[in-house]
Amino acid sequence: MTSEELGSLKVGDRIISNTHCRAIYEVVGFVEGYQTRWKIRPIDEEEVYLLGARELRQYYEVERMNVRPAAGEDVIEKPGILERAKELVHGDRRAAYGSVKEDMTRIAKLWSAILGQPILPEEVVLCMIAVKISRLCHKIQEDSMVDIAGYAEVLSMLVREKG
Repeated sequence: MTSEELGSLKVGDRIISNTHCRAIYEVVGFVEGYQTRWKIRPIDEEEVYLLGARELRQYYEVERMNVRPAAGEDVIEKPGILERAKELVHGDRRAAYGSVKEDMTRIAKLWSAILGQPILPEEVVLCMIAVKISRLCHKIQEDSMVDIAGYAEVLSMLVREKG
């Protein structure tokens, strides 16, 4: 987030975490003082977080799709779950964790050592999908749906690579 974007934040604006599966937060208030702090909360939750400028700049970006178009402008649609999942798998996550095959193989080796039985990279992906489904059973959250779509893409990539 740029300093200009930070200075223009107002109550009701939405921001997206660059971490935590790109969760969406709403700005719900400010605390003025020596340094302004912003009160944000995850969409559909009550817990409020208090963040300073440094954290906002480093870990969040303004949700640009929340902007209302001026008269005569086209409406910009917020990217859907599948588009966001694809962006994560082929962008942010790849940069952070390496290739899908490397990452899932590394996790499979660790799980194999812990569990004392062989685990395949594809099984890692299926188990991660199961974790996300379990979380959705507790509470429907868009970031878990994005993760499931992302893991489906990862599984597809692994299967295609095996031939």
